[in-house]
Parts: sequence; C-alpha cells; structure tokens
Amino acid sequence: MDVNLLQMSFTGGIMIVAIVVLRAILIHRMPKKTFLILWGIVLCRLLFPYELESAVSVYTLMPKGYPVMDETGQMQMSEFLPAEQQTVEVNSTGVDQPVKAAGSFPVWTVIWMIGAVLCFSYYMVSYIRGYRKYRQSLPLENELLKEWYMTHGLKRKLLVRQSDQITAPLTYGFLHPVILMPKTSDWENRRQIGYILEHEYVHIQRFDTAAKLVMVFAACIHWFNPLVWIMYILFNRDIELSCDETVIRRFGENTRAAYAKLLISMEEKKTSLAPFGSSFSKTAIEERIMAIMKIRKPSFAMIVTASAMIVSITAVFATSASSDTDAPEQIPDTEFSDGEYQKLLALKYDGYERMSVSEYQERVWKDTDTRAYNELLERFSQDDTIYNLRDVNDISGFLNNTLLPLTGEKWQAHEFSGCAVTDYPYPCDQASLEYTFTLTILDADKLTVGEYMDACDGMRRGLSNILEGRSAEELQDETEIMTRYILQQENILEKQYAAEGLKITVDGWSYTPLVNIPEEDAVAAEEWEYRESHYGTDEDYRSLLSLKTEDYQNMRLSDFNAGLLEWANADYDRMERINTDMAWEDRKVNLSEEEQLFVALTVYASGMENAKAVQSEYTGEPEEDPVFGEYTLDKSEEAGRGSAWCNMYYRFSYHIPDKSRIKVGERDRCISGMLSSIQTFWEKTSLDELLKMEKSDILAMLQSFAEDYSNDLISVSIDALQVEKMDERKIE
Repeated sequence: MDVNLLQMSFTGGIMIVAIVVLRAILIHRMPKKTFLILWGIVLCRLLFPYELESAVSVYTLMPKGYPVMDETGQMQMSEFLPAEQQTVEVNSTGVDQPVKAAGSFPVWTVIWMIGAVLCFSYYMVSYIRGYRKYRQSLPLENELLKEWYMTHGLKRKLLVRQSDQITAPLTYGFLHPVILMPKTSDWENRRQIGYILEHEYVHIQRFDTAAKLVMVFAACIHWFNPLVWIMYILFNRDIELSCDETVIRRFGENTRAAYAKLLISMEEKKTSLAPFGSSFSKTAIEERIMAIMKIRKPSFAMIVTASAMIVSITAVFATSASSDTDAPEQIPDTEFSDGEYQKLLALKYDGYERMSVSEYQERVWKDTDTRAYNELLERFSQDDTIYNLRDVNDISGFLNNTLLPLTGEKWQAHEFSGCAVTDYPYPCDQASLEYTFTLTILDADKLTVGEYMDACDGMRRGLSNILEGRSAEELQDETEIMTRYILQQENILEKQYAAEGLKITVDGWSYTPLVNIPEEDAVAAEEWEYRESHYGTDEDYRSLLSLKTEDYQNMRLSDFNAGLLEWANADYDRMERINTDMAWEDRKVNLSEEEQLFVALTVYASGMENAKAVQSEYTGEPEEDPVFGEYTLDKSEEAGRGSAWCNMYYRFSYHIPDKSRIKVGERDRCISGMLSSIQTFWEKTSLDELLKMEKSDILAMLQSFAEDYSNDLISVSIDALQVEKMDERKIE
C-alpha cells in the first residue's frame, strides 16, 4: 500500500515515542543491540513508502485518515474545502473545470524542500570541511600497529593515520575506512591503545558510518518532525553504547573499570565530520560509563525477552491496521477504488443512527460541500450493480436506503420499491408481488436516522414476506392475496413502523399469481414436488457404498475422487437418481447414520470437486472452488402478547491447492467441523442475543470458524455477500 511522507513521519514518530519509553526503562537491562535493531526498523518506516498490515497494529484503535499529496506535491485540501472557496474556469469545450485558487501554490512542498535542502547542505558542508582537514593526516606505522593489523583484517582496506588537528580518536569512511588517531596518543600505553583501536574497529566492522549516513538522510527528509531529531540523538548514543558493550565482551568483564576510566580521560571535541563518522563522544558520557559498569553476559532469558520485545514493537507500531479493519469491502464488478469506498463510508459516522435527521443532514452537507465529493456520490447513485444489491449488501444498503434518501434534494419524501417472488419448483410460473411505499419526513428534528432506517427495512421486509408460507392454492387466487394478506399487512406495517415525525404510506402494488401447476397435484399443490429423475434403488446405493472401504478416510483425496468419477461415468442414470435423492433429502432406501454421512458429506463434496475439475478441463479456465452450504437457520418464539423470529442464510466455499496431499478424512473433518460449529453457535445463542447481533457480528463469527478449520492443505472462505440475517420482534 503506497503511503505519503506525512503518514511515514507520523507512524514513525509514534514508534519513536514507544522506543524512547522502553529505552528509558530497559537501557541497562537489555543487550544494546536491541535498541539498534528497533531504530533500524524505525528508519525503514521513515524511508520506505509502503505499509505492512497487522491485526495487532496500534492503528486499529484509531480512525484512519492522513493528509495526502497529489502528483504535483500539492496537498489535496481542495476536496475538503467548501465549494465557495474553489474557483472554476471553463475550458475550450465549455465544460467546467476546477482550477487552483490564487495563491494556492504548493506552499507545504516548497517549505519542506527548503528545509530538506538546508539540512543536507549543512551536513554536506560539514563533511567536506572535515574530509579536507583529515586528508592532511599522515600515515602511522609502529610495531604495535603491525601486530594489530595481523589480527584485525578486513576485506576493505583499513588504515590507521594520525593528525594534529584532533584531540580524540575517530573513524571515517566506510568503503575505505580510516581510524584517525590524535598525534598526542600515548603508544606506550598498549592497553589504552588496544581499547581505542578495538572500539573504532567495531564501528568499521558494523558499518556504523554508513548507518549514521542513513540516519542523517532520514533526519533531513523528516526535518519538520522533532521526534526524528530525538531519535537522531539517541541513535548515535546507542551506537556508542553497543560498541562499548562489544569491546567489553571481547576484552572481558574485568576490563570494565579500565575502559570506563579511558572514557573519562578522553576530553574530545566534536568534529565537523561527526554526522558521518564514529568517535568517542563526551555526549551522555555518564550514561555510557553507567552502561559499561552494568554490562553482564546476556542470559538466554534476556535474549528471548529482547527478541520478543523487537517482534512485539514491530507488530504493534511498525504496521498499519489490517484491511479487514480499515479498508471497506469492495462490491464486485464496480469501478470504485478503496479510497472512494472509504469516502462513502466516512459519512457513516459513529453513532449516526442516534442523530436526528436534521443533525445528520447538516453534517453530511458540510462534509460533502465540494465538487469532487458530490461528483463521487453521483457516480455511486447511478451505479446499477450497487443499486441492485441494496437489500443484501451493507454498503449499498447504506447508500440507497439511508444516505441518498436523507440527504438528497427531495429528502422530505422518498419512494422505495421492491419485489417478492416465490420459489416453487419448475415448471411453475412463480407468483410475484411488486410494491412501492413512501417515507415522508414530517419533522427532521424529532425523527432519528435509526428510526428512519428501521421503518425502511421493516416495510421492505414485511411486504416481501407477504407471500411466505402461503399455500399454492392461495397464491393462485389474486383476490385472496389482495384482500386477506396485502391490504391487511399494509395497515399493520404502517402502524408498526410509524414514528414521531415520520409518515408511512404504501403507494401501490402489482400481484402476479402462481400458475401452471400440474393438474394431478392441484388439490394439495403446496405439497407437490417435481423430480427430474426416479428414486435411487438398492442396487444404486450398494454400488456407491462399495467406495466406502474400511480405510477410505485415509485415502488421498485425488485417488478417491478418481474412483468416484469412474463410478459416475459407468452409469450416468444411477448417479442422477442418487443426486436427486440428496438434493431433495428424500430417498426410498434405508441407510445407517454412517452411510448417510458418507453419501451426504463425502460423496457430495467429492462430486462437487469432480464437477469443478471437469468444468475447468472443458473450458480451459482455472478450477473453481466448490461451494458448500446455502443453508438457512431459523429461530422463533412466542411469549405473552409478543413474538420474535430470526433467520440466517449462509454459504461457504473451500480451496484445496493439491488434492494429492490431503486425505479424504481431513477434508471431511474440515467441512463437518464448519457445519457443526455454525449449528452449535446458532443453537446455543439465545434469540435475544441473535436479535441484538448485526450482520457484521454474524460474519465475524463465521469467519473465525473458517480460520479455525483452515490450514496449509485446505482453506475455508465465507461468502460475505451470501450471509444474511433477518429478524423481527412484534408486540401485539
């Protein structure tokens, strides 16, 4: 995910604060490399414009929204300015085009560039001056150095030189490193010289000069962020602390006192090359001495703790909120981007259902008072794909049932329409009911958005449910449906969902009766079932159950599916008879529970997998994942003068990357586990709890089950668009 400079600086700053706090507490308890690693992660966060998502990111706790820059470096504030503050010109084609207002030059970009150039210039001038000064140094050779060179080899050429222009040792250069010693160095004190050379050698080994160069680059880029300068100071301190720790480890803990005395005796001065070099520094000398005296051999527990801290800090502070938390779910076959969906859902304010309609309108109109925002909403409103999903998709429902009706030009009265269709088996011509109703807002100050939404959803659901549970005989009688059900339900619904400040009217309906039911079944048409084949025979099932060997669950799925495909190809008619038995859950052959499970689960799943494989081979397209489910769960109760009901429809698919690696039993346990978990959740959750749950709660629960039963061999996916929850509570 691409991010901009301010995002990088903001998230990097948050991580800096966290590390500074931990550093203050643990600097003398953790290996010093721990904090260098953490600073390195912050540098990556500051310099690389990409984000890694994490479910444990701290940014899941805060709303997402950062200022961004467009391709020219201009802050995209025009989208958030009121329309009257934007100017418009007419181009040669006569179409209005927004143009930058006078004085809208990208000031932020210019200021940032000036600051960055000044910072870079300061450091480069310092480097050049220092480099020229130190080039005047002289080579240094003596017996001690010859011995030292023999035990301190590098692939890079390493030189030790001396200069009368410095008072403390330092290192500069990383491709051709140089240890620069003061001319006044006491080479007779072999122990002290050994400490100094080893300290500088550690800097060279670890490319600390290059690390400081990267830190300077980050500081120049983020010069406007004071937290980055705090990091700059502490980063340089921790480089020295870590180097001290390494030297003590190499010479032994009994050298700590002597090494600390050396630091105290070093009265060095900062040099103009300091940003890119490594040297003894009197900055925070007390911290260094205290750290040296507290150095201990790291225990296994300390190493594990440090590693856990690095991983935790990275996961929490160096990542962004995962997409399932922050990014809106796109609707397939639409042209809108994540950012555009985000702008739409930004109008779904926290607690907006409790706002009065007038409060909600004022806030939306204020936040969308730009040409860009209004054009985006217009595009959303004209998208047929989104409109057609208004009853089954949360985004579409919010747009078409709440946002547009309440904030459009004719918000006082909005007409809604819908259609209910029966699902009697072919060859019936289905009964259908088309309807329209109008919600008229009488008092926008008294009516809440939630009451408006409840009325819209309740009316649509109530009118659509009129045909449910009606017998085929009733559905054929247009007069019966009209007088007994439609008009009666119309009056009930208008009263049930009426609210203060709202008027509900059913404007019209059109009913098409059920026709073309076979004559022989007309008397009891509601019990009629149409089958495309005869029932499966004993011989059909015996041949199928021959595949149920003692060890079939331990067979590779690819082998079992091949056997089932061979069985199906041997006699297409028997396969169709058993498939129809399974589809209608109706058969004439008695089977044990174990045999029923084998047919309903193992054979059904493998049959779908074979069908997808054959389809893929025929079309040349990638093999589709089989869909398992399409179930509806119901729960209802009646108590006293009231009643309540709730139902849920769901389906899921699963993906097996390699059928030769997974066993039949493993596949079956995954599918049966999913079905059992969902059924158990439904049975153990009370009706009151179900009524309180939103679709998003149900979806999250199903997705958690899918994660539980997914692994490297099989992964389960919930079809979010096919998960629906409907409920209602009535008080008579």
